[in-house]
Amino acid sequence: MELDSWQQSPLAEEFPYANVVRYVRSVGKHFLATPVVEALVRARAAGTGAAGDDTARDHLRRFLSVVLDKHDGTYDYTTYTALDLLRPRQAPPLQEFEDEVGTRIAFLLYDALAFESGAALGHRSQLPCMRPSPEVVEKRLRHGLRVAVEMDMLSGKPLTPKVSGLQERFDQLTEVIETAPSGMASRLDQTLMPVYVIHDEYLFIRVLQSFESIFECLARLASEAIRRLEARDAEEALRSLSAISRVLSGGLPLFSLLATMQRESFEFFRKFTEGASAIQSVNYKTFEALCGTPAPERVESPAFRSVPQVRGRVLESMTTVRGAADALIASRAHEPDVGARLAREMAQIEAVHQRWKRTHYRLAVRMIGSVSGTGYTEGTPYLRSVIDNRLFRRAEETTH
Repeated sequence: MELDSWQQSPLAEEFPYANVVRYVRSVGKHFLATPVVEALVRARAAGTGAAGDDTARDHLRRFLSVVLDKHDGTYDYTTYTALDLLRPRQAPPLQEFEDEVGTRIAFLLYDALAFESGAALGHRSQLPCMRPSPEVVEKRLRHGLRVAVEMDMLSGKPLTPKVSGLQERFDQLTEVIETAPSGMASRLDQTLMPVYVIHDEYLFIRVLQSFESIFECLARLASEAIRRLEARDAEEALRSLSAISRVLSGGLPLFSLLATMQRESFEFFRKFTEGASAIQSVNYKTFEALCGTPAPERVESPAFRSVPQVRGRVLESMTTVRGAADALIASRAHEPDVGARLAREMAQIEAVHQRWKRTHYRLAVRMIGSVSGTGYTEGTPYLRSVIDNRLFRRAEETTH
């Protein structure tokens, strides 16, 4: 009724976003009632001619694309994690972008931890099924705050709630969230739309969004490193490569947070996530391809075929960090130690990246065993097969 009422005089800025999100969370996106879906489809049609500025109409369109992805047959990893709604519409300059990503991840985690503590106290009624034990909640708060504080340090604006009683933690997290930058509160609200009503899916989505934010930042840093290498600015290139190691290392504890998920909960809600898998991550594949040209068999794998836009750039011989570094070294237009320093930075990134892959593999084995993945993939056998892949492979190399 509210959606139909809005259509009588559609104004993009006044669309009932909060109530739509509240309804989605009450049943899960996989189980939207047909009358509601039909009303949302009508609202989308009305929204094309809604009053308001172009930005507001565009946001409404993107929001409804996320809500209606299963109805539209467009459901995938990007819509499941609502990435198009999460990132800022216009990317800021690199230094500001690093700050934005750090702040974004911190608030994603603050929101998840406020949900955890609030649910444990009986303050949150959404996603009520299969609540975790108090011990698990405590572990989540400990691991989550560790990452949030690390990411807030990256942004230069640390927000660190003290560790104390559960009620005080909840109050402090709520206060922190109220200090969110402009627009962050609505982004947090509109980007958490689970497929069902299992408690742990809230945490799962927020961690995936944090990973994606990290990959987005890594891709931007890798692009900057290439630009600096091509300009023969070795010092700035080295700074970008060092930042990649720092951001990668800062994100590793996210796996410890994710490991607190209850296996039975994950097994239950993942039945409704079929078709969405991290193998479809455009940000990660972009970062991987920018580091070094992937081996031919990697380019032909399901991983790259699931992101045709990135695969197309690889096939067109896109410039990579590895290639730009080799070109700079061959030019001899640098200080004598630059080649060795570049090699050390790339080796450091490679080492941290290997830790990421091995940790991911061990977690996946514990959570899903040998069953297939959610994106029509082989699951853990696939993860095991790619552990030995290297980021900074030279284009002429034929091995992993």
